[in-house]
Amino acid sequence: MATYEARRSLMEGPSTYELSGDALVRTVGGATKQQAALADVRAVKINYQPVGVVPFWICQVRTHHGTISIPSANFTGFGRAQDQRAAFRPFVQALTSAIAAQPRTPPVVFTRGGGGMRLFWLVMVILFAVMTLLLLLGAIGSLISRGTPTWVVTPAFVMLIAGPMSWRMWRANPPGSFDPNALPADIAGG
Repeated sequence: MATYEARRSLMEGPSTYELSGDALVRTVGGATKQQAALADVRAVKINYQPVGVVPFWICQVRTHHGTISIPSANFTGFGRAQDQRAAFRPFVQALTSAIAAQPRTPPVVFTRGGGGMRLFWLVMVILFAVMTLLLLLGAIGSLISRGTPTWVVTPAFVMLIAGPMSWRMWRANPPGSFDPNALPADIAGG
C-alpha cells in the first residue's frame, strides 16, 4: 500500500516502513524488526524534536506490544541528516487514516506534542530569558566601570544556541489531539 524509508540512527541500517492492508511493518535489511496490526493500535503521537540538523518530527505508533517510531529525517552521518518531510507527511497521513478506519472499541487516541517535557522546555525558556537579562546587566555594569566584558562571550554563546532551541521545542509541541484524516498543516509541513 504505502512505504517509507529512513535511517533512525547511525547505530542501525535504514528502516523500511510498510503499510499493508491491516498492518504496519518495520524491516531493516529485509528482516522484520517490528510489526503491528492496525486493529491493535491504541495511540498515535506526533512530536517535534529539536535535533538542530534538520526539522525533525517523530510519529510513535503504540500498541500493547510496543511502540514503532517513524522519523521524518534520514540520519546519514554524525551531524548530517536528510530532511524527508515531503515523504514522511503523506506516509503518516495514510497511516493515521488507515488506523482510524479500523473498527474498534475504545477508539484510538491521536495526540500531538504536550507531555511532561513541555513544562521542562517552558522552564528552560524562562531560565534562559532571566540569564540573558543578567548577562546584559553584567555587561552594562562592566562597561560603566570602564572594564571589558569579555567574560560574557562564552555564556552568550550558550544562550544563543540553547535559548532558541528551547523556544522551538516549546512552541512546536502544543498539546492536543488531531484529526487522523487531516493532519494539521504545522505537523511536518515544509
